Amino acid sequence: MATYSAAVPSESTLKPLLPDSVAAIGLPVFYAEQLHGVLYVESSEAMEFSDEEILLLGTLADLISGALHNALTFQKAQEQAITDGLTGVKTHRFFMEALSAEWKSSTRAGRAFALVLMDLDRFNL
Repeated sequence: MATYSAAVPSESTLKPLLPDSVAAIGLPVFYAEQLHGVLYVESSEAMEFSDEEILLLGTLADLISGALHNALTFQKAQEQAITDGLTGVKTHRFFMEALSAEWKSSTRAGRAFALVLMDLDRFNL
């Protein structure tokens, strides 16, 4: 955690980002000992962050880290669901869903739709 207050002179090189800010606090956003980012709050009024405010901001940082972790885990699970783990190629299910979406899109737009399938035997020769 890092705090800055213009009312309390210090030799620290910490300065707020916004030009009219006179107080700031930055709290790390951790999940399972992995840093995801920083919750950074600035104030245009001279103030000292109380212990209660720091505790509330810390709780908010914890909630953000949990939500961010869940979103990243969900995104990874979605990618794994449509990608073969061994080859990295998209799965049959992904192909069929993409094909269906393109078919519906072309039908709505009144465009022609074509599909070319090729069966290549002994491709490596």
